[in-house]
Amino acid sequence: MKDLQADYTDVHKCLLYKASDKSGLPLVTFRFSSDSQHPDQTEDEDTDRLLFPIGLYAAADGDFGASLYFACPVEGPRGGTPYVKAEMYSARNQVDPASTAEDRMTVLNDVSRALAQEAGCASEAKLPARLPAPTSG
Repeated sequence: MKDLQADYTDVHKCLLYKASDKSGLPLVTFRFSSDSQHPDQTEDEDTDRLLFPIGLYAAADGDFGASLYFACPVEGPRGGTPYVKAEMYSARNQVDPASTAEDRMTVLNDVSRALAQEAGCASEAKLPARLPAPTSG
């Protein structure tokens, strides 16, 4: 975690592909970066987005994306930042059309919780083992 970068061009990412797919599009992409701020859920007015009461800010939309901010101090070459931004995206034709925003947030929460445990910040990250119901949507 000490080399997690805030610069979007330096994010840590993981791309997962279906073994049988030849399109070259990843099934899912995870991105992690450090951040010095996070959105405020109480100020989010996008009615197409589901907000979840986990971490500091957690939102998933109908376009196969999800984002999650959680507390986890990160030291980098430009100093420290208090938060981690986790993102997950899927190509529209790569996932089951019946998948939901809750499905995506469940996966992003689980991957982020594992990262927070590895980084030693699980207690402050507020990422539960079971995803609670969304608070909006």
